[in-house]
Amino acid sequence: MNKHLLFTYGTLKSGHVRYRYLQGQRYLGVGITNPDHKIYQLSGHPALTDYEHQKGNFIHGELYEVDEECIKQLDIVEAVAHGLYERKPIGFSEMNLAFLPTDQKVFESYQQKLAEAYIYKKSVEGAKDCNQFWCKG
Repeated sequence: MNKHLLFTYGTLKSGHVRYRYLQGQRYLGVGITNPDHKIYQLSGHPALTDYEHQKGNFIHGELYEVDEECIKQLDIVEAVAHGLYERKPIGFSEMNLAFLPTDQKVFESYQQKLAEAYIYKKSVEGAKDCNQFWCKG
């Protein structure tokens, strides 16, 4: 079964409301994106957006090795089919792993400093810029 290297930056992180969807998946470590994104506070959840190349923020989050079944469930939760989020690979300046992947594809993504992330596709006009890190509260 194919596995994916997934970057979580908000409610899917450990200790947050949607972390339960990652139960049974493998935590690998932490990552810091290239400065090509911004993260905003919406009502109750964050929105990671694409931003002008090298003019965004270094976003901090967690890296997981997830199976295909989990990805399908997360695509539903993140409303990918409805155009709210898009899951796509993004680049990283740093990936600090506590554990090595068990899947070759995931290891290759790690070597290329790429992981999939859910990118918000709607307007964030008027939303608070969270700078480099989202922490509800």
